[in-house]
Amino acid sequence: MIRTMCLAAAIAVAAGASQAATLQFELTREFSGSGFNPSGSAPWGTATFVDVVPGQVQLTLTRSSGMTSGEFIRSWFFNLDPAISPTALTMTQNSGPVATALEAATNAYRADGGPFMDIRLSFATSGAQRFDGDFSSAVFTFSATGLTANSFRQYGLGAGNSPNGLLHAAHIQGIPGDGSAWTTNDKTPLHVQGRLVFLDCAMCVGRLVYLGAGAAPMGVMVGRASWLGDAGEGLALPRRMKTGSLSASVSGRSIMSRAF
Repeated sequence: MIRTMCLAAAIAVAAGASQAATLQFELTREFSGSGFNPSGSAPWGTATFVDVVPGQVQLTLTRSSGMTSGEFIRSWFFNLDPAISPTALTMTQNSGPVATALEAATNAYRADGGPFMDIRLSFATSGAQRFDGDFSSAVFTFSATGLTANSFRQYGLGAGNSPNGLLHAAHIQGIPGDGSAWTTNDKTPLHVQGRLVFLDCAMCVGRLVYLGAGAAPMGVMVGRASWLGDAGEGLALPRRMKTGSLSASVSGRSIMSRAF
């Protein structure tokens, strides 16, 4: 019953109370094939975007305390709604290890052999301002006309190790054994009547099956909803997921089926 309620709540399409939008990404897998993972359990880091006032968004980057003190975040990449020019974005840092560069340009920064992305936040590789065990987080403020937290819910231009693009990526260095890891997450955004569902593999046991229009299932994901967008928000999806249907079931019992 608890599992059914959890998954059903995650995919509910009824509009909730009005509130500032929050968007969170996690670092849960290594995608470059380096053979190294950061120490400790995933997520190794989180990036949380929160609306502050119209046109202003706060970003908080956190580093997992499960990593060794010498492991550090070298850079973190994000994408921006193409309706907003990266050159119009104002970026300032509020706290945490001082970034060595805050850069924004359309498809200008490549995450290893993966996608080309619009924003790169870089940190020192040595010294007191390295984003290692001495710091738990770094906070930034982004400003631009029309900017919201959901402006960062975009895919990078796919290439190399990530042909369908990524929502974000981070480079973690100093891993024991002289290793480094390019990390992202496996969460897949799906649009359900104005709602966005991110799925992970924890707690609630159920399934969400995405069906491309007139096609066989294109993906089956087991997990819970870890973030749910406000009703009516726009969403940029990969072309192959623009239309189709979404169904959900728990223990074999169907609890939702929607076309979009």
